[in-house]
Amino acid sequence: AEYGISPNPIRLEHAVKCVEDLDRVAHLIPEPDALPADSYRNLEAVLGEDGLVRCCVYGPIDHQAGELMPPEDMMVNWLTDRPFVRRLVGMFWSQVMAQTRLLLEAGVRVFFTPWYWHSLSVGWGPVIFREWFLPMIAEQVALVHSYEGLVFYYDDGKMMGIVPILVEAGVDVVETCTPPPVGDFDLEEAVRSWGPRITFLGHTDLIYVLQRGSVEDVRRSVQRSCEAGKRGRFILGTTDGIREGTPVANLDAFFRYGREYGKTT
Repeated sequence: AEYGISPNPIRLEHAVKCVEDLDRVAHLIPEPDALPADSYRNLEAVLGEDGLVRCCVYGPIDHQAGELMPPEDMMVNWLTDRPFVRRLVGMFWSQVMAQTRLLLEAGVRVFFTPWYWHSLSVGWGPVIFREWFLPMIAEQVALVHSYEGLVFYYDDGKMMGIVPILVEAGVDVVETCTPPPVGDFDLEEAVRSWGPRITFLGHTDLIYVLQRGSVEDVRRSVQRSCEAGKRGRFILGTTDGIREGTPVANLDAFFRYGREYGKTT
């Protein structure tokens, strides 16, 4: 109980080390199913116009291929044995697309798609991101859009280098827009460069502002975000899920000042 989320004291031996392992692990991948759609529709009915329900489909590396081979090993294999690592990730990409299609056919229209294991903060570069990840993201976005759905792309690390790629892919909303020191997101620059073409969500630092800051820190942060975001399409939010131990006064301030400095369109 003392460890919490991290650091994780458990070390795992990864299942995939060579190409011969791929045929074996293929039998461990579960079949896609549409069951999450039931919860989606139920919550959507309860919330009505008072909230937005999103159904989560992880990217092919996030908690999927990345559990079988560490991302840093994938980076090495991208340079030394590209067909091997493409095949590994491709096994899960096929499942991502099958899962997305099943959910769409079951009535889901708003997708939360985390790709943070594909992040520049993990170590991937923009060139590899464009060459390898962009076609996959664009394929999923096109499928969702063909059902008149929306895609919320999630990354809680450095993002400025991939925003133009996400715009090119047709992503509807990008989050978490994490500013320094944790991320590198410049909201004012992003809105100026890409604001008319994509919606930004987040930008309030959940650690150094919400959890460890003062009410005045929260006020200043929210004011700056709303001021920068109002020139484009921006939804005030946090840079990840709100952490245990965050002062209630700071949470109250976040919503209070969000309503004061923001606007509803």
